This record gives sequence, C-alpha cells and structure tokens, in this order.
Amino acid sequence: MFTEQMKNTIYIIILLCFTLISSSLKSQKVIGFLGDWHHWENPNYVSTGINYDKLTDVVLAFVIPKSDGSYTYEPEFESQLEEMVNQAHAKGRKVHISIGGYSATHNTDGSLISPDPMRQMTSNAATRKKFVDAMIKMVKDYDLDGLNFDWEYPSSGDTYNLNQILYDLKLGLINLESELGKTLELSIAVSASGYYSSAYNSTSLSYVDFVYIMAFDNGGDHHSSLSFAISAMDFWLDSKNLEPKKIILAIPFYSKNNGQWNGYYKDFSKSDPSAYFNDEDGSLNNRNYNSKPVLEAKIDEINKRGGSGVFVWEIWGDRNDEYSLLNVLYSNLVGKKDLEKELGKV
Repeated sequence: MFTEQMKNTIYIIILLCFTLISSSLKSQKVIGFLGDWHHWENPNYVSTGINYDKLTDVVLAFVIPKSDGSYTYEPEFESQLEEMVNQAHAKGRKVHISIGGYSATHNTDGSLISPDPMRQMTSNAATRKKFVDAMIKMVKDYDLDGLNFDWEYPSSGDTYNLNQILYDLKLGLINLESELGKTLELSIAVSASGYYSSAYNSTSLSYVDFVYIMAFDNGGDHHSSLSFAISAMDFWLDSKNLEPKKIILAIPFYSKNNGQWNGYYKDFSKSDPSAYFNDEDGSLNNRNYNSKPVLEAKIDEINKRGGSGVFVWEIWGDRNDEYSLLNVLYSNLVGKKDLEKELGKV
C-alpha cells in the first residue's frame, strides 16, 4: 500500500517529468490558418469558435498585395486580427498574418491575373519598400509574432526579387524584436513539388524560419495522401537542401476528389463521425481527406525527418468534439495529452 507521502512523491516526480518533456516539445508547432472571409458566416468565430488550447500558433489570411505596394483585405480583417491577438496571447499562443494566397495571383475562374501583382510589387524597389514598411508596421501595431509570405507562384525569373523582399521582411522583423521584446518569425508557403518551386534557392531559405509545404490539392485519387506528404518533404530536403527543422507540413481539414472541392471535414463527417475519424486511409464514401490514422502516420514521417510540425488549412473545417482532428495533431505533436492522463491516475 502506498502511503500518502509516497503518493505525493510519485505525483511530484511525474509532474516534473511532464514539465520537462512538455518544455522540450514546445518547438513542435500546430499552426492553424483561418480565412478572414468566414466572418460573414460567423462573426464570433475568432472569439468563440477557435480552440486556441489546441494550437501553438494561429494565422489570419490574407493580406493581398497590390502592384503599387499597397494592399487590401476583407473589411473585418482588422477587428478579427485584434480579437485573435487578444484571445491567443491570453493563452500564450502566437499570432501571424499571411500575405498573398491563391486569390492574390488568380482570378475567380482559376486563371492567372496578368500581370501578376506580386511580381510587379516585388520587382520595384520603391513599391517593395512601401509594402514591407506597411507589413512591419502592422506587426508592431497589433503586437504580432510573425509574417507568412505565400506567393502562388514565383518563377525562376523572380528569384532575385523574391530573395530581396524576404530579406527586407526578415530585417524589418529583426529590427522590431527589441522594441516588442520577443523573437519574430518569417515563414513562406511553398508548393509541394519542383514545378512551382524554381524561384527558391539556398538564399531564399536562409532568410526564413519555417517553410510551410503545401502538400494538398494534388491531382489523382487522393489530394493529400501520406505518400504525397513524404515526397513533398523529401523534395525540399533533398533537392532544395532545406534544414529539417524548418519543415512545417500542410494538413487539410477538407476533402477534394480529382481536383474538385468536396466539403469540410466537420460537415461531411456528420453522418458517421466515428467512421470518418478512424478510417484507415482517409478515403471513405467518395471523400478523400486526412483521418486520424493518416494524421498519425504523417506525424511519424515529420518526426523521422526532424521537422517542426504542421499547419492546418483551415481550422474552420474541424469538429469541436471527441472526433476533432486538431486534437489529434496537438496531442501527438505537443505531447501533453497522455501525460495529463497519467497525472490524473495518481
């Protein structure tokens, strides 16, 4: 029989182990993206719908650059960002904004905007400076923790200008760090293969803290399979010599079939939550998505390569119950869930 003193001693030992292990795993990230347009469907989502406890970082998308160095975003972007910072920082989470995105360079029918506004903005020193200064000011004004740069997609002829704006953004963040009293991060979102990645070189990658590999929306039967994730990470490691610690792998919370949108996980899983959550390969009832087993397999592959975590496109698509995919990511990457269960047994 354990005495009360022995129980307390065991509890303290486990608590110390929990603290040490949790601390060592904080570098692994679970980053949730949210499109600013969802405000029109649920104005209170940022304050009541996001599960900040299951994220390390949250990103509001998008700031859309214009060719003259100005920018635009949804009318409620600023109010959402302010509330997001308040909510996230209260829980010790980081907040970023994402620059660009698909709609910054593509028309609604999928055709390219010509000329490319991001190419025009980055190719001129004056417009580039105007835009960079505005983004650094936004980081300062809203007490943000970093910027994500998502150009879809620069070509090989854009390498010099791409590197220049990444350098300018990183330098601006570094110069702001002492004033805000914290480290500020710069990340990029990139294609999962070489086809759209020719602009990036070792210089580009040296300026950023993390590389968000968009291993989704692939053609074929499954748009975000385990094999696609593996090939995407290995491309950036082997062909681009990316430092493993900079890997952030994309996780979709939606289904696509042969290039066609097929719903958010939270919606199509309503008919049988357990079946969709536990499906072995994330391919069920004509839905191709990432189930719990697929997520766990991807996390294993990230860890084998020394990667730093995942980003979710997008958290709007998750359930808020025991079948939450976000909970799977957080409990496996940040690693607290099992330890907390053990503490409860003492």
